[in-house]
Amino acid sequence: MELKINYAYVISEFVVGFLSVAGNSLVLVAMYKVKSLRTQTNCFIASLAVADILTGLVVGPLAVISHIGLPHNFYGCLLINSLVILFTRCSVTSLTAVTLDRYLAICHPYSYRRRMTFRVTISLVVVSWVVGILFGLVPLMGWNKGKENFKGDCSFRNVICLEYVVYFVFFAGNIIPFLFMVCVYTHIFFIIRKAKAADSKLISATACAGHVKPHHLWRETRKTFSLVLVVIVFEACWLPIYIHASVSLLAPEYSPSYEFVLFAVVLCHANSFVNPIVYAFSLKAFRRAFMQILTGNNALVIPGYNTYGTSLSTAVYHPPRRGASSVPMISLTSSTPGPQ
Repeated sequence: MELKINYAYVISEFVVGFLSVAGNSLVLVAMYKVKSLRTQTNCFIASLAVADILTGLVVGPLAVISHIGLPHNFYGCLLINSLVILFTRCSVTSLTAVTLDRYLAICHPYSYRRRMTFRVTISLVVVSWVVGILFGLVPLMGWNKGKENFKGDCSFRNVICLEYVVYFVFFAGNIIPFLFMVCVYTHIFFIIRKAKAADSKLISATACAGHVKPHHLWRETRKTFSLVLVVIVFEACWLPIYIHASVSLLAPEYSPSYEFVLFAVVLCHANSFVNPIVYAFSLKAFRRAFMQILTGNNALVIPGYNTYGTSLSTAVYHPPRRGASSVPMISLTSSTPGPQ
């Protein structure tokens, strides 16, 4: 069989890989250099960054190797294509974990500060990686097309079952986490909307000394918007490849062109370098840390700033008590005040 190599695809994979490694490495270096960035929430961001670095460092090159038809051994081909799934699934589980963390921190701040210790955080990170790894190991455990059907030409579709991709990876490993994230952020936005609609005198500041200014609540809203944007971009990057897999399985006569498939593969891998731009660059403390690293100007980072560029305040939802006004209340709590 004549080997057909799409050089535009190969170059795109290596460019995406380089940008993914560079961007996410910058995130990790920022956390290492700036102490105030070493928070529980940022442990999940670091986990996502590591998964994205591995996607750029390992997944892209392995996808290219498979694209050119190597290796000719069935188990070798199955291994590299399983690793492609494994590392990308770890990105999904890390994103789900940080969503859970934000929900607990914003909606249950008192129990969050008491229970979400660094040990618990690291345990959740480990669990998210174990789940992602198990998703990727399923083909190696037997859910594959079988050695007897392998003709020596390595490709994703020659060893990986489309049923596994569509039903297990897409529906179980993507749709369910996505619906979970949608529900969480909808709930958070519902709370914020009620609080912003209420009269300013109903915004309690009893947990902090001093007056709670409107920009505190706006900051919480901006953080949530940043997280929602990450989820939207993630789904936008992965949707084309899942549409291709679903159509190829359920209506193969309408399967998209090979060029579209290659574009969809590059797009889902590109999500790894988009994450630092959308997620980290939208947060003031990360942005300052990046500027410090890239310019060497230590004055750009204010030591008292935490993850979000100001004091670690959290919006607390207070449902209306029986017999009281039906308007909800929100208070802002702070554990490590920083400069305003």
